[in-house]
Amino acid sequence: MGNEPQKLLNGGPVFEPGPGWGFYVKRWIKKYIFGGDCTLCRTTRYILLFGAILLIFFGTSIRSYIIPNKNGQRSLENQNRDTITEIIRPGDSKTLLVRRAIADFLAESSDPSLTNGQKVFAETVLSQKVTADLKPGASIEFSAEDLAEAIEKSKSLSPSQLLKWEGYAKGIRF
Repeated sequence: MGNEPQKLLNGGPVFEPGPGWGFYVKRWIKKYIFGGDCTLCRTTRYILLFGAILLIFFGTSIRSYIIPNKNGQRSLENQNRDTITEIIRPGDSKTLLVRRAIADFLAESSDPSLTNGQKVFAETVLSQKVTADLKPGASIEFSAEDLAEAIEKSKSLSPSQLLKWEGYAKGIRF
């Protein structure tokens, strides 16, 4: 048993002390994020800093400009809060048009908290007011007053009525 290496009885791994992942991550951050005199490193730092400043100061306004609405178009025509205009697409029904109008109205309002059953109730109330022909490419305007009235009615449902409307809303994607 002198200077011979010890033989392991089981064939398990042998761990040697050394730097772990934390060491390598710290070294990479110091080299590429905080240090480094290369042009790419400086450019990366400036871009990250610029992006962070934009998000801090202009996050919500940039998000509403960049992200289009569900129709694939930026809603420039819906900036007038007196009416919400929906363009009829092939295969649209009264309910689908009203559903999009309610979604747009709730996105613009300060209180978008409605259950799915309340949304279905509001859709039903508003779809009864749509009397126009549904020709693709035409547009239908919904007044903000009608939308707000239907949403308020849906908020005043009794628990038993709400339970009934929640049952109708089970298979619907909003």
